[in-house]
Amino acid sequence: LHITNTMEPVILSAKKFAGLLGIPNADFKASQGWVDRFKKRNDLQKYKFHRESESVPVENLPNQRQKLVELLLQYNPEDVYNVDETGLYYRMMPNQTLATKLVKGQKKVKDRITILFCINATSMDKLKLLVIKPHCFIGIRQENLGIKYAASKNAWMTGSIFEYWINSLNATCRLKKKNILLLVDGAKYYSNCELTNINLYFLLPNTTPYLQPCDAGLIHSFKAHYSFEIKEVVLDEAAIIEEVLYQSDSGSSDEEKQQEPGNL
Repeated sequence: LHITNTMEPVILSAKKFAGLLGIPNADFKASQGWVDRFKKRNDLQKYKFHRESESVPVENLPNQRQKLVELLLQYNPEDVYNVDETGLYYRMMPNQTLATKLVKGQKKVKDRITILFCINATSMDKLKLLVIKPHCFIGIRQENLGIKYAASKNAWMTGSIFEYWINSLNATCRLKKKNILLLVDGAKYYSNCELTNINLYFLLPNTTPYLQPCDAGLIHSFKAHYSFEIKEVVLDEAAIIEEVLYQSDSGSSDEEKQQEPGNL
């Protein structure tokens, strides 16, 4: 069995197993040094299951940057927003593992949702995430979810969903008497809406990895936190299974002792 883990979950897992063995936290810190020595003793190395595609080089990037800078100077930072989406395979395990030899990757789980992010340049105004998934949450009020939710058959962003979202944002800006600049990916979104308080600026296709703020770390950070949380859940479940098996083995040993000739 190869458990897909990075450093932080390894430390967390070690502490949990130490607790199961009755070792006090004060006696076992599971420091980075301990992890390094553990890897060295067991000849563990990091292997990657697959390689992600590289970004496409962009030739007209300098001109696009200059135009964007000139536009941004016309707005206060708190009035400049960026919207971007990402797909999240929320049941997929990490693509790396610690093992003594190269191992085969698991079959990819393709259960997917789409998440829309929107934040301003000062990061003081983080709009609620818009989560897109096939129809669910029947009978549950959206206000109680802590997010905005939209249903799509394939969990993809659609023109109608984006128009509904941006109209809602425009209405909010109008109530606040606020005019904003919204940077969007021209390859993903198009809106025929008559917006009174939002100026849409479409970034050229293939330039968003270089120019879009959400692609500069926000989405990556979100996925990293999500990945850590899902691995923590897996480790919690593994610890429960380990404890059940341990108790089962202990029970079997007691029964065997009672059946020994001297105990009959």
